[in-house]
Amino acid sequence: MPGDAGHNDCCGQGTHGNNMGCGISVATSQSLAGPWKQQALNIVNQWESDDVYCTHTNPSVQILPNGTWIMAFNAGFCNNHLETIGTAVSHNGYKGPWRLLSRNSILKNPDGTPHHCEDPFIWRSQRGWHLLTHNQQGPQVESSYGYSLDGMSWTLSAISPYDCKLSYTDGT
Repeated sequence: MPGDAGHNDCCGQGTHGNNMGCGISVATSQSLAGPWKQQALNIVNQWESDDVYCTHTNPSVQILPNGTWIMAFNAGFCNNHLETIGTAVSHNGYKGPWRLLSRNSILKNPDGTPHHCEDPFIWRSQRGWHLLTHNQQGPQVESSYGYSLDGMSWTLSAISPYDCKLSYTDGT
């Protein structure tokens, strides 16, 4: 609704269909030479969220055998919030409609606040759902890992899956 938090940011409802450089879109063509058609991937119920309603970027998609598309995305970088991860679902391919799969951010800190991270990579295995992110929560941790059995209830691992250090075979 007009006047709600987020409605005046760069991805607010006044820019519906026009990503303004901070939303998710897809470009399609019958040929690599073009012509290309760009379409915004709007999340129709984004305003029902408390923390992933705005600034949707950096999507990662998993397509299920039944044709359902699950997307993890950056969100929340507006109104003094830091980025976090949201999820959305489409039962009709990339064209949508897209709806939030989880109402709010899926990765939570131990105190229940949204985990600040970006650049999600989501996948599904026989053991459930997995998510790697670039961590923004602390000076020494470069990555975050989350997991879920059902894609709705997520656990943030206390162990960082990787860092930015390289060890060469010569010991350096």
